Amino acid sequence: MSCPFAALGLLPTFGLTPAVLERAYYQALQNHHPDRTGAALSGTAINAAYQQLKDPLQRAQVLLQQAGVDLSTQAQTYLTPTVLEALFTQREALAEATTSAEHQAVQQAVQQAEATWWPTLEKALASNDYPAAARALVALQSWASLKRDLAAAPTAEAPHA
Repeated sequence: MSCPFAALGLLPTFGLTPAVLERAYYQALQNHHPDRTGAALSGTAINAAYQQLKDPLQRAQVLLQQAGVDLSTQAQTYLTPTVLEALFTQREALAEATTSAEHQAVQQAVQQAEATWWPTLEKALASNDYPAAARALVALQSWASLKRDLAAAPTAEAPHA
């Protein structure tokens, strides 16, 4: 399935609520059930579309791809020096963190960055400002990567001597 929005019978838009997505998913499964239609769409394609659109980062990437923005080859060009510096600083802090408080400080920095970039992404997509949307999406993907690394990092306090 080339367009996950079409698979679920939705218009391509970023601001989909979980309830709207779920309702469209179940409706698509019912509409394309092999017992009803002879299997026009496979349940696998509908499930894949739902999983892709359920993740707001993937949904934004689909919208940008549909607008002709190729992040697969140009993603790094959308990271500004300011974002790169902030990411580097927090990655360095994570690498050096040995206490729960230090991990929590990195977590707070990630949350603050995400809180800044989500509205930027939403506004840029709503106004069809695709370069700004691409910058926001790549920044959010980079912060999400740091968040995954943070979740995998050990957080136990160092034993006292």
